[in-house]
Amino acid sequence: MLATTEGVGTLRQLSGLATDGHAVLSLYVDLDASRFPTPAARDAEVSALLSHAGAHRADAERVRELLRARPELVGGACGLAIFSSADAGVLEAIALSGHVEPLAVVDTVPWLEPLAATMTSENWGVAVVSRREARLFRGGPRSLVEFATVDDALHRRHAQGGWAQARYQRGIEEQVAEHVRHTTERMLRAHRRPPVRPSRGRCLRRAVARGRGEP
Repeated sequence: MLATTEGVGTLRQLSGLATDGHAVLSLYVDLDASRFPTPAARDAEVSALLSHAGAHRADAERVRELLRARPELVGGACGLAIFSSADAGVLEAIALSGHVEPLAVVDTVPWLEPLAATMTSENWGVAVVSRREARLFRGGPRSLVEFATVDDALHRRHAQGGWAQARYQRGIEEQVAEHVRHTTERMLRAHRRPPVRPSRGRCLRRAVARGRGEP
């Protein structure tokens, strides 16, 4: 399990997680003491997020156990990002140096846009889209941070002629249109998410960074 601060290297590692199409819970927890002053308040925040997202029971239990067993992840951090897929054997945690709006998403890939937002103060969204794949970025004119890859499998083109070919071609175009809709929905979802709030002070302890690579 990864336990470290956010960075481009961490983002790339998370985007390459092998989930084999299994559901992944992406959980962002705000540790702002003015909003969640006690462990009980934080636990209530986490429970509400897990319930709203419809998280699988196994993933919900893994998250709760992680928070109980690894208190150093919480102490001193402004926020916490956790990615869990019990079916794929994935459990990753990242201590955040900025406050994030509480969020839980269940998808087939980790939802990394809030994590990418901690690495850039600019709020442009860029999508590079082909007929099958798309790469989503956040940033501005000076730099862009990739936060998602969309890969929608399409049937390969073939030429047989006649009505069968025409129907096949229409099917391909419908899949392409669905791929574009899927991509724009991901971008819109990122656009609507509340921005990351900067920390009021140095709230991330070095102890978390030293936990890198621990089981």
